[in-house]
Amino acid sequence: MTRPRAVLVSLSDTPWYHVVTRCVRRAYLCGFDRLTGRSFEHRRGWVELRLRQLAGVFAIDVAAYAVMSNHVHPKIKGHPLTYLKYLKGHPFTVDAPKALFYASPNTPSGDAP
Repeated sequence: MTRPRAVLVSLSDTPWYHVVTRCVRRAYLCGFDRLTGRSFEHRRGWVELRLRQLAGVFAIDVAAYAVMSNHVHPKIKGHPLTYLKYLKGHPFTVDAPKALFYASPNTPSGDAP
């Protein structure tokens, strides 16, 4: 059973988290897919660049990461005070995981396609 992030993440206990995000339905993120004969290695650079960009936008540091064939393992450190300063005076909040996967340099507003 899934639990809300508010229960799973406690920056007062530890600011460091090992996050895992993966592809579904046997999709390839990077590497060579032997089933279809296609190479997705060019995406590795995209993922690395995106991690760096988002670390600069959100209140996190990326200490380390591993980009695998169908998943990514970033080790991140949260900065709650920086995050709260960012939110002060803003009428909206940002859902970081949603922004990680839907914000795109190809869409001017960063909205989901």
